[in-house]
Amino acid sequence: MAGKQATAFLQGEGDRWYQRNRSKPREPDRVLDAIEACGLKPKDVCEIGCGDGWRLRNIHRYSGARCVGFDPSLIAINIDTNNSTEFDGRYRIARFRGTADHLKGLKPNSMDLVIYGFCLYLVDREDLFKVVAECDRVLRAGGHVVIQDFIGNPTNPSYSRIYEHAPELRSYKMDYGGLWLGHPAYQTVYKKIFGTRTDTPENYDDRVVVQILKKDMEGAFPLMVKAS
Repeated sequence: MAGKQATAFLQGEGDRWYQRNRSKPREPDRVLDAIEACGLKPKDVCEIGCGDGWRLRNIHRYSGARCVGFDPSLIAINIDTNNSTEFDGRYRIARFRGTADHLKGLKPNSMDLVIYGFCLYLVDREDLFKVVAECDRVLRAGGHVVIQDFIGNPTNPSYSRIYEHAPELRSYKMDYGGLWLGHPAYQTVYKKIFGTRTDTPENYDDRVVVQILKKDMEGAFPLMVKAS
């Protein structure tokens, strides 16, 4: 069963989010900049929080990747961008309605890049480990996770705010990469923070991080010669 926040976004808040943000500038794209800076050329990409698929189309043009996206907004998913509504290997880009805790239709070890584009700050807190588990399930060894989201600050590494567009919901800020980095198979290969202010702690509230983590299963547990 979907949590409170996931249900709200599936029932209309996702549509309202998309309508508020659809006209905002999309370039330069810090996520694609980070992917290029790391020299990644993904072939199978999943983006959660994909909206109408604009970033997936750019990634497809960049690397020729087969792309799939999930978003709770029915309006965004139904916008005609000449994409298929199916994902069976015959199509290059597809989008589905859904949330980060259940990547329906994706097979294990089927992706080499998973992107979270400004969505984790709105995920139900009890679903965060489900999100990580789903990502790890679909991500191949040697693949990468890209996170673009709000981050906490030195005074308050994790905290919440009332979500200004729906007061019954919350906006959560923390270093989301840490959810993956608790496992030695995940290592940071890129991290850049934007919007840092240093005058007062309250003005850290606009900080955004873009980070890329690599999944290295073989390197996580090197074999020691001595038996134990």
